[in-house]
Amino acid sequence: MYSQNTFDTTQADVIAFLPRLLLPESFNAIRNIQLLLSVWMPPSYPQNYDPSMPLEKLERAKKNEHYYRKIWNAIWKNLTEMESLVNLRVEINVPWRLQYLWEVKEFDPVKWIHRPREIRLVLPDDLARRFVGKIGSGNCTVESMITDLYS
Repeated sequence: MYSQNTFDTTQADVIAFLPRLLLPESFNAIRNIQLLLSVWMPPSYPQNYDPSMPLEKLERAKKNEHYYRKIWNAIWKNLTEMESLVNLRVEINVPWRLQYLWEVKEFDPVKWIHRPREIRLVLPDDLARRFVGKIGSGNCTVESMITDLYS
């Protein structure tokens, strides 16, 4: 299973719980990760977000820890701990009608990752245009899904 040292998944929970699923030597032997995440809300938003929610209530709710935010942070934390990780590609699908809610701060955990020499973050076109050059460190490239289709 690990002979290629590549991990490809569409399940966020798999990456979030990977250190519990694999022996440390197998976890640290992974060199390449491709992760496809289909998400709705930014992790800073409460799981029960409703657009009619009063702003005051929304701001209070954003301060509470919830499962989705824990998983989001666990994914990025685990990626930082992979000792042999060389290439990381994360594609994040967000429905177009919710893209306006996403802010660059949602991707702050990408800054935690320094080990891979290449991080490719593939986002919907609107988000990619808004966030190019604003996410991660020098090893992170933000790409549009549209561009990615033709490259």
